[in-house]
Amino acid sequence: MSCLCGVIEVSNQYWFVRHGGSKANVRHLWAGQADWQLTAKGMQQARDLYLSGVLPSLDVIVSSPLSRAVQT
Repeated sequence: MSCLCGVIEVSNQYWFVRHGGSKANVRHLWAGQADWQLTAKGMQQARDLYLSGVLPSLDVIVSSPLSRAVQT
């Protein structure tokens, strides 16, 4: 007899979303830990993703504290 009888199977989904376009992207710079803001286009990209309905209801969001990640 398996000791796993009565164990409930749980599955998690993980979504990875890259930040919207930043001012560093426009200048073709590697941003690294520099705190670049999103451009107007980057803000629109983030808004479009949210409004698209493709993201599920989320219980937890883990994000970098950098502005471009928080803005997204």
